Amino acid sequence: MNEEDIRKQIHQAVDDNAQGMQLNPFLAQRVIAQAAGKEAKPMKKKMSFIVVLTSVLLLAVTALAITLLTPKQVVETVAVPLARNNDEDWRIHDQFSPEELAQFIKACSENGIDLDENSLILEALRSGEGYSEEETVMELSRKAFGGMFSEWKVADRHWFTETMNALGYKWEIYPMPGPDDLPEEEAKRIMLAAVYERYGADLPLEDREQYILDYDYFAEPKEDGTVWQLFCDEYHDTSRDFIVRMDRQGNVLSVEEIEDIDPRIAIQEMYTLPEEEVLQLAVAALKDYCGEDFPADDPAVFTPQFSRHSDETAIWDVTFLSRVMEQGDYTVLVWNDTKKAVVLQVGDGTLSADNIVDRYRNAYGWYGDWEQSKWVQLSNAVKDLPASTTEGKVMKATEYIPWREGLLTRNEAEKAAYISGGFRLGDTNQGVLINAEPNPVWHFLIYDYEGIYPDGILIEVDAVTGKRVGLEQYKSQYDKVDPGYRTYTLLRTWARVTMEEEGPLPLAYTAVYHTFGDMSLDCPDEELPIEDARYWKPEINGNSVRLRSLWLEYPDYCVTLDENGMVTDIREEPTSGTEPIPEELKIIPWEPPF
Repeated sequence: MNEEDIRKQIHQAVDDNAQGMQLNPFLAQRVIAQAAGKEAKPMKKKMSFIVVLTSVLLLAVTALAITLLTPKQVVETVAVPLARNNDEDWRIHDQFSPEELAQFIKACSENGIDLDENSLILEALRSGEGYSEEETVMELSRKAFGGMFSEWKVADRHWFTETMNALGYKWEIYPMPGPDDLPEEEAKRIMLAAVYERYGADLPLEDREQYILDYDYFAEPKEDGTVWQLFCDEYHDTSRDFIVRMDRQGNVLSVEEIEDIDPRIAIQEMYTLPEEEVLQLAVAALKDYCGEDFPADDPAVFTPQFSRHSDETAIWDVTFLSRVMEQGDYTVLVWNDTKKAVVLQVGDGTLSADNIVDRYRNAYGWYGDWEQSKWVQLSNAVKDLPASTTEGKVMKATEYIPWREGLLTRNEAEKAAYISGGFRLGDTNQGVLINAEPNPVWHFLIYDYEGIYPDGILIEVDAVTGKRVGLEQYKSQYDKVDPGYRTYTLLRTWARVTMEEEGPLPLAYTAVYHTFGDMSLDCPDEELPIEDARYWKPEINGNSVRLRSLWLEYPDYCVTLDENGMVTDIREEPTSGTEPIPEELKIIPWEPPF
């Protein structure tokens, strides 16, 4: 889209919504300035005296009635109504369309609010795309309040969170200080003074190019009585940061300096080789390993991806993603200091049901973006392929079918999924139509932004009746109990094949994980991993699994499955542990420094 197209789109958006005569507030300001005897820039294009006089008289009469809207008012009177109007009765859209974006930008322009030429909002319009409602409001709010959210006044944060709720988001409303609290500016003054007194008056805390001052107010005091808090964050990788805590009466509870050294920065600085040289070393290693005619450097066959190991040894991880069905993926490790290259993973040259989804994903992009026809193509291809893993056998047991008359369209099924799930704000990551009895099923992976379901959910809808026939959680970050292929097969198919191939234990782990919380070690403040034998010992009796706790602190869990692997009962039982957990096995919950 060129600049002329953008101008036409903006003007068309305004014309479609205009009521009555549109006035130019900037011209009105020039008229007022002239009336006051102030110098105004001459117009480059000559106009007849009658036209000029008529314009001046008209604008002189009406200019005083023109009041430019503030950025907050533009949000309230333009952005929020646009966002509400584009929502459906079953779904809240979190994106402005290009046409809505054009209306919003025009409203900004009419009210003297200039967006930066490099603004992502303008970039979205230039490319003919929509843009996030949240980010649109945030950009205008930054113009109104300056800086980042953490630096805004309490009242401005309160307004912003209320506005987000008006857009349909489920934001926690930022609290306002009560009548018994110190005024905000006084609280800030006391906390800053406390840092200066403890660590020196020469600290450049109020220099916005050196420090971010992040103020927080807590309506409900923390355990130590903290109501006001200040975090001074310096703009350096290795920096002097400070945190102050103060109670409701203005008594400073603590002033601390926080060591803020990001180990990732030091590690990244160890990677001095340019990616081009790393790639050359990796390609040479593959050709040496597989033969000189191996197409490692052919972009039509492989796409290289680079990653870095987060340890004290600077090692590049170069993965060659296959773009063709005849090749698998390869991985080469390259040492940054010695330039040594070692082939770590050799791709399987045989296409199978075990790897066909990966091959398709490398060749055709992220499977969440595939049309149903691509799934049908995959389903037809997998019929005659061998399978040796649970994933491969799940794929062979899953039949993707084209849509036909008499079935819900994807949009209709999505609507039924949202309504049955009880939420309106979410992101549908992917959806597939799968053959099943008695009717085909639409299977969706949806991320629920209203918080009814933590993380993602897998929802299945009968493609004939629209009735929900399945719902389970899905946690992408923990593929040991939530393998990725669960997102594109029927829940019942995954359970049945897993039961046949691996028995009831992995199904029991998943059931406990979903029912009683996130038990991964990815976040140290979460619960313990249920499959870790240092904490729970599994006992299997037919289709029943009891996970016996080894320690007093944790309960037992009992899961009963039917012959197809579907959960029929799950419960928490008194602990089997007789001793307190050893100190070395305790996991201390992580807490942020402020």
